[in-house]
Amino acid sequence: MIKICSKIMIFAIIFSVKISIASETQSEKTQDIEEIIKLSEEGSAEAQFKLGNRYYDGDGVEKDLSKSFQWTKKAAEQGFKSAQYNLGRLYYNGEGTERNYEESLKWFEKASIQGSGWAMFELGRMYSIGQGTNKDKNKAIEWFKKSAEKGFDLAQEQLGLLYVKGIGVEQDYQKGYEWLEKSAIQGNSNACFYIGMMYVEGAGVKRNITEALKYIEIAANKNHPEAQYKLGSFYFKGEGVTQNFTEAFKWLTKAVENGNDYAKVPLAIMYYKGDGVTKDIQKGLELCKLVADKNIPYAQHIYAVMLLSMLPLNIDECLKWYIKAANQYYTESQYALAELYFYGKNGVKKDIVEAYKWISISWVLDPKSKFPYNITLFKDIYSQMSRKEKKKGDTVVKEYAKQYKIKLPDNYIPNMEGCL
Repeated sequence: MIKICSKIMIFAIIFSVKISIASETQSEKTQDIEEIIKLSEEGSAEAQFKLGNRYYDGDGVEKDLSKSFQWTKKAAEQGFKSAQYNLGRLYYNGEGTERNYEESLKWFEKASIQGSGWAMFELGRMYSIGQGTNKDKNKAIEWFKKSAEKGFDLAQEQLGLLYVKGIGVEQDYQKGYEWLEKSAIQGNSNACFYIGMMYVEGAGVKRNITEALKYIEIAANKNHPEAQYKLGSFYFKGEGVTQNFTEAFKWLTKAVENGNDYAKVPLAIMYYKGDGVTKDIQKGLELCKLVADKNIPYAQHIYAVMLLSMLPLNIDECLKWYIKAANQYYTESQYALAELYFYGKNGVKKDIVEAYKWISISWVLDPKSKFPYNITLFKDIYSQMSRKEKKKGDTVVKEYAKQYKIKLPDNYIPNMEGCL
């Protein structure tokens, strides 16, 4: 599940984003290459900047990153702002020269002093993660703000996320929303998606699926894979919209084509059940297993559910996948294991201590998951345990919690009548 406030930080600060170098305008690109070379050799900083770009793109000349670096450096040393930014990028990426974060930082700072919003954003990123300098959250925020105030949409997006999460600043959903909206207005698909997720989760705004769909659909139409997955999921579940498997299939397929693995799982379910597509159980299993093999607990759980209804039943294989997901704190799988071990279902040997372990861990991690069924199951299990089994169960739970770094409260047993 994609959640704006979940452990899976979909919109964690995107420090890996790669921004293209500053380039010429369309009218400038019509300038004859021979003229640019002549002016560059005569010392024109603007022409040197253009020539650096031409060598970088292979436009009118053979692509040559080394020459691109040389001419860009000449222009930058003459104080040409866009060349200073580009030189910072070349040093940062190690293009045409050895990678050097210190030099990159230096040239971004020079471009920033001259008002380059792109360079300001890059400085924010570098101070955030300590590239070419020590980590400095205050300086990172300072440069993100300066870039955002100049209207740079990526900086507005990042600043919005920092306020929403309270990273480096006091958490302020309103400011976060405002900066994300400024970015979204400029067409930033990430910002559109994040605003949509704020409405989905009710994070700083009143939960509103209709409003969420508006923003998520904008992002999806801009080829944003997470937005396409989320929109497909809405249609798949009929959440906020009329259930429509055709639309679900369309958007989930787009998400998969754009590299979103999570979208393969609902697609697998559609093939497995024949919802909106020709039923193909084998294809559904294969698609789901592709994601499960990547150690994604949601997919591992669904794959186990699929296997549980297959004939002939391979219960050992089914348990293996449930346990893989359960060991990654997936409470649905933990609950399923508790049921299987308690009732001795589907050829599983009844083991009340094992059942107790899984229902206890499930309860500790998320009491609301499967509520109120988890309370009922816990009560049924506990009431049938002997004193010796309860003692052993407590030991097993504590050992498991220690192994998987789960913090147990002093009394993890639900407070329910007749259970204690």
